[in-house]
Amino acid sequence: MRKITILILSLLISCVFISCNKNTMFLSNQLAPYALSKNEETIAKLISGQSQYAIFNFNIDKKIKTLSIWIEGYNNGEKLNLNNYSCFSLKNPTGKISINTNTSDNYQWNFSFADDENIANYSFKTNNQFETDSKYSKGYTKLLDPVEISIDKEIILQAYLFKDNGSMSIYSTNEYLDNPKILKEFDYVYLVKCKFSDKDSTLE
Repeated sequence: MRKITILILSLLISCVFISCNKNTMFLSNQLAPYALSKNEETIAKLISGQSQYAIFNFNIDKKIKTLSIWIEGYNNGEKLNLNNYSCFSLKNPTGKISINTNTSDNYQWNFSFADDENIANYSFKTNNQFETDSKYSKGYTKLLDPVEISIDKEIILQAYLFKDNGSMSIYSTNEYLDNPKILKEFDYVYLVKCKFSDKDSTLE
């Protein structure tokens, strides 16, 4: 059932990718959140269940060839060893990224990328015990404002926060990059990151 939900949501995202785009950006080398229409948002809520989803537009110049998306995990500020790096080759100046995360059990992630010619997906599970441990309070935030794309500059798209306490402070996504010490405030953190490169698509 979970695979079917991801497939259906991917189809919705595909429709968003090829539909008339009221969120079209005119600035080169910029990434920004995509605002779903009311109808798109209603459909997404119906089929996503307990999933978190986010969609982003980007515009790039001809120098940029590759988009990379991955998750970094942290335990009390110390980086975990996660292997979930995905690369997509870029052939067109505009495209979209979607992140869909099923949080009903162990977290299942689906990264999607699309431009005028191609749609690609990468799915995996993280399977960490803290994801389903009821003792942790959970927080979430995502990129809300446009950001400039620079070659090999990391951008945080989403943050998933876990803390063994009833309260937590949730920061804007850029603050986790600018001040990584705040990661120590949480027991566990997932940061969904991306970057754009002028090198050909290769897995690191």
